[in-house]
Amino acid sequence: MGTAFYLLQGLAQDTSDWDRVIEHLPEDVEIMRVDVLSLGFDGDRFSLSRAAEELHQKLGHSEAVICGLSYGAVIAAEHAISYPGSSHRYVLAGLQTKTRRGPGRILRIAYPLVHQFMQMRSGRRLSRAKVRSMMSMYARLDLRDRLSLITSPVLLMTGRLDRVHFRPARDVLARVPQSEFVDLAAAGHESNKSAP
Repeated sequence: MGTAFYLLQGLAQDTSDWDRVIEHLPEDVEIMRVDVLSLGFDGDRFSLSRAAEELHQKLGHSEAVICGLSYGAVIAAEHAISYPGSSHRYVLAGLQTKTRRGPGRILRIAYPLVHQFMQMRSGRRLSRAKVRSMMSMYARLDLRDRLSLITSPVLLMTGRLDRVHFRPARDVLARVPQSEFVDLAAAGHESNKSAP
């Protein structure tokens, strides 16, 4: 049996958005899709640490590659921070490590628009209260001071057209000893779609 890959999609995506990536993986790779929109909730209240704990409970392999895109990358990074010393490896695409003040304010105020956008893009009906709670977490997000706790190997991927996420990649490279960076020349933020 080959390596097990756990795939965590972006916020306005569905687990099927990994289909084109999976086509390029070797046949002996075991694929586990983790629906990030089901992680981290106690009722309508979202917690990033709870999402990482629930992801940990879903891991059925002592060694796995945990691949997260955007929102999924934030959850995967929180998992790497929360479970140092594990035998897992991480691929983080389009990771955000800190939300700047302006976008943070917009996320808190404009969550009804984000809610509609997420439903439209993912094709799923989502609770408005849950989306508001997730956006509240994103508005306060700052992983930078805890990135040095990551002891696992991390591969960062950022699409060249996704200029916003180059700074967060530099944050990780400066703080995580076993980290590498790949610039995806033909990709945007949703690299699983634009450059699978």
